[in-house]
Amino acid sequence: GEAIEVEAQTIEYWQKEIRDQKKSFFFHGPVSEYNEIESGDYCHISKWYHYAIIELFKSKNFKSSYSYVSQEIGIELQEAVEAVTALERNEMVSTHTMPWSVVSSANTNITDKRTTLERRQLQKDLLEIAITAVDEIDPEDRDNTSMTMAIHTDRIPEAKEMLKKFRRELCEFLTEDGPGDKVYHLTLGLFPNLTKDDKE
Repeated sequence: GEAIEVEAQTIEYWQKEIRDQKKSFFFHGPVSEYNEIESGDYCHISKWYHYAIIELFKSKNFKSSYSYVSQEIGIELQEAVEAVTALERNEMVSTHTMPWSVVSSANTNITDKRTTLERRQLQKDLLEIAITAVDEIDPEDRDNTSMTMAIHTDRIPEAKEMLKKFRRELCEFLTEDGPGDKVYHLTLGLFPNLTKDDKE
């Protein structure tokens, strides 16, 4: 076909627009508050289902019973009892009134950036759930995608901030219209390809 002439100023304009769009990163609404959890407290509520239970408490179809928590989260009844008790001990939920409730509607954030055995295990558990979801959940009800790329590693800190912003704004988008009807997990991973030396 014929070549199309585009003025240099026009190219520069759209290049700037694309860069600005990348910086704005998808959503523009307000971001919810986050409860800060000290790493010492986290070890008592470090299982993946602790946070799933908090979100279940917020859902519009929630029923105030341990058996309901056990069924909906997919854990044993005793695990449900112990988990709710631990959350209540840490003043995150309350079972003293009906219906049971979340003490604070804010999401959680851990202040200590260092990794721990408990935090690593939580991420592994969520990835295992994601693997199961690939086989068991209809594609219309989930999204599992990946990308492999050769990158500039000096941009990792900025990329991590972009992912943090995306996580929080996606959460805001999916939860902003009142109580939800289903607990979902979001897992994001940005990591280098493992060499033979890494695996040894």
